[in-house]
Parts: sequence; C-alpha cells; structure tokens
Amino acid sequence: MLVRAALEGAAVSPVRTTGNEHAVDITTDGGVVTLVVDDQHRPLRATSAGAHPNLGDVTLTTRFSDYAAAGGFTLPGTFATAVDDFTTAEFTVTSSVANEGTTEVPDALRAAAEPAPAAPNVTADEVAPGVWLLAGQSHNSALVAFKDRTVLIEAPQSEARTKAVLAKVRELTPTTPLTTLVMTHHHFDHSAGLRAVLADGLAVVTHEGNRDFVTTMAARPFTRQPDTLASVKAPAPVVETVADTRTITDGTRSLVLYHLAGNPHSDTLLMAYLPKEKVLIQADAWSPEGGGYHPYAANLLDHITRLKLDVARIVPLHGAPATLKELDAVVNAQTAPPR
Repeated sequence: MLVRAALEGAAVSPVRTTGNEHAVDITTDGGVVTLVVDDQHRPLRATSAGAHPNLGDVTLTTRFSDYAAAGGFTLPGTFATAVDDFTTAEFTVTSSVANEGTTEVPDALRAAAEPAPAAPNVTADEVAPGVWLLAGQSHNSALVAFKDRTVLIEAPQSEARTKAVLAKVRELTPTTPLTTLVMTHHHFDHSAGLRAVLADGLAVVTHEGNRDFVTTMAARPFTRQPDTLASVKAPAPVVETVADTRTITDGTRSLVLYHLAGNPHSDTLLMAYLPKEKVLIQADAWSPEGGGYHPYAANLLDHITRLKLDVARIVPLHGAPATLKELDAVVNAQTAPPR
C-alpha cells in the first residue's frame, strides 16, 4: 500500500540513513507513515501517529521479520503490531503465495456505510436500599449512596458509556454529590472511563499498585482526538489507595474494599463488600453468566471464606446478580476429582 501510494504521487521525503536502516516519510490520505527498510530494501517496520481511546496520542508500529522466498518474491514470515512500546499482536505466516488469483470486493460491501455506534444503554436495579447495579451492556457499574455522598464502582468500556452512567447516577440521587470512583483494576475494559470521571472532579480509590496507572493516564496527551479531560482544566487527580483493605463509611453504611491477593486475573484486583446489606460487588473474579468453569472463582471463594464475609448476594460487573451458593457450586464442580 505504501509503495503504491508513492508510485501514485504521494509526497515522499528524502531518505534518512542510520546504520543499515533507511527511512522515508510517505504522506497518505490517512497521514504520514514512516517506512524503514534494510540494505536489501526489505521493510523492517512502518510507523504512524494514531489516536487511542484510552491512551490518547500514540505511535502505531508494524514490524516485519523472518523473510523467506515465496513465488519469486521475498516475503516476511512474522508480523508484529505495537501501540507505543506495547506489543498488541504477533502473527506467524505458515505459508506464502504470490500472484495466485485475485479477490474482488463486492459492490455491496464497497457501498456499505460504516454503522453508527449504538448509544450507551444504562439500566438501574436497586439490589439493596441505596445500592444500584448499573447495567444494560456487557460491563456494569455499581452505585452506593451514603448520607453525604455517593460512590461509583467502576467506569468501564468508554467515555461515552461512563458519561451515560454519570447521568444515571445524578438521575437516581439528584441531591447527593458523587465524589468518588472505586476502580477495581486497571484493565482497559474496566478503566476506559477513568479520564471522564477525572474531568468530572471525582477522586479515585484503587489498589496501591494502580496509582501510577491513574496519574499516567490523567497526564497523557489527547491532541489528535481530544476527550473531555483534554478540554477542561481539571486539577491533578486525587488518588486514594488500598493495600489490603479500606473502609468508606458515613457512620451508618460501610463499604469495605478488599484486595483479592493472588488472583490470576490481576494482581491489583479489588472487591467491595457491604456488610449490613450482605452484598459483595466484584469484577472479573467470577462472571455468573459464563456458567461452568471459571478460572478465578476459587480465589474469590477463598477470600470470602477467609474473611468470614456473610454474603447473601454477589453483584458482578459482568452479568446479573447471583448467590454465594451458586459460586460455591461452580468452584466445587471444577475442583472435584474426575469420576
């Protein structure tokens, strides 16, 4: 594609040589792409500026290696893609052919318009007085109301989803200020709304191992596709951390945060427990809708048992609420010896 763009008149910069590498900048319809080749004119990598919904301004890189002969050409046997310094995919070519047939794109596909993204859907289920499960899509949040403030647990999926959740929170508790986000762990699908809540002025409570993640995400530049935080003068994020446990209380209701130590999914995973309501809120440690085997369920049950938590209802951040009995059955089924 880059070679074709250059042959068709795209602007190409002078060649820059560093050691055995030779680089040119090719201006395409999608922006400037830097192509680096070796002394044999084999592509080594292509880089371009990009925008990521979580990371903001990024450098996108595709690397080519393990060249071998194929149909009169020399083609790469390995491709690897990266966002900034993070490898996102690696592909190994098992066989290569050249100039064997053509593939025509159907006219209907050429003419098809890109579907518009669906508007976020947020539903509210009051699982206990003043405690809501905010669901409606694949990832949930939870809201806990105290006498003087409300606390949101999780800002997942996207800025758009999180803004819809914030709107629902204010619909449910219009006279009580929302002050705090509890972020259960740093994985992007559960933290994609982090910058949206920071723009809203919320403090963030998370495991101590996530402090640098929060401050780094807050400081990243978003100039190519500005988000809400990039357009407001928000103060430096307030980050309150949890080592093993931390309690948020108003003297009447308590929300106790526990570190799920040793959980294979994330070493900074938190769960939240409401002792008076006997409600446990957790993300990714067990997703009831999956049924059958779940690799992290035993770790969750071990913590519930060790901490002697009286749990009547488990509120997951994927799927619908379940009971401790259901979790126990799943763990027992997957740990029972085969007959």
